[in-house]
Amino acid sequence: MPPALSGLSDTIFDLALSSRTSPNVRKKALVCLARMLKKDPNRFEVKKMYGPLGDLFESKNSGTLSLLNGGASLLLSIMSLVNPDQLVEIQSKVVRVLHRLAITKECPSNYLYYHNANPWLQMKLYKALQLWSPPEDKGTLSLVSEIVNKVIRKIDASEVLSKNNIEYGLLFEVINVIIHYDNQLDNKLIKNVTDILVMFIGSSRANFRYLGL
Repeated sequence: MPPALSGLSDTIFDLALSSRTSPNVRKKALVCLARMLKKDPNRFEVKKMYGPLGDLFESKNSGTLSLLNGGASLLLSIMSLVNPDQLVEIQSKVVRVLHRLAITKECPSNYLYYHNANPWLQMKLYKALQLWSPPEDKGTLSLVSEIVNKVIRKIDASEVLSKNNIEYGLLFEVINVIIHYDNQLDNKLIKNVTDILVMFIGSSRANFRYLGL
């Protein structure tokens, strides 16, 4: 890498991972770092990112929510390069963020979309849960169970084909989490998931059949 670009990547690394960076600059730096990591993964020491990322997902300071989309993108980029369970200490923090969004909807009104709290962030975090092994901590596992039950149970299988695209996105990521966790969760969830998928596969609309399959 040319020296100028090397220096730039170091600057972006520092801006993205420093809590002293202003939120507006930091959220852009996080997205940029995630993309640079995909482009040139050998350029960075990813282990140095674990601690600052964990702190980001643990923080409840004002403005943190605007950073978490970028943080989630960076987390997924790292998990694609290493054994995801190397970042297992972040797992419980991600689950608590999901709980605040999916259950208590703790977010400003401008982050609500079709009554879903920051659904784009939720989908990224559900993807992360699919990459980690199911949590060994019973408290964390209980939170995951509460989250996925809430999403699945609020959707009547007979009405599932009348939802909007963002709800489909959330639904399918949650279904993937349930499949990944297998017998770690309530067996009734698989029955509910099956009913929903049957509705998709039996639809007269080709796009829905494709999604179900």
